[in-house]
Amino acid sequence: MVQVAQVQGNNLPFSRVTLARPEKGQAVKLVVQVPVNISFSANLRILLGGSDQGLNAPFARCVPAGCFAEFALTEETIKKLHASSGAGKVSFLDASGHDIDIPLSFKGFAGAFDALAKE
Repeated sequence: MVQVAQVQGNNLPFSRVTLARPEKGQAVKLVVQVPVNISFSANLRILLGGSDQGLNAPFARCVPAGCFAEFALTEETIKKLHASSGAGKVSFLDASGHDIDIPLSFKGFAGAFDALAKE
């Protein structure tokens, strides 16, 4: 499963959120890629909307194509994502300390995740 955000008028991805097919016995991993202009002073966050505290992960690595944060999803988190149908966001600080929020949709997550788990 992949969700890409682009800057209007530019065909290059600004961010990418990826969830690979879950492997039996392994943790389900969600990987988020954002531009390299980030601050390491704060974790990358995925906010599910409402009063939920969301998910937090430190940046794991940066390469010329972007910086990556990885989330090992628990069963409880997967259930929350299944139940979420609204808009959320990816949030991080840029190198200047400004909050950057990128819209993230969970619409269709349940069906796509279930289809991945069956393959």
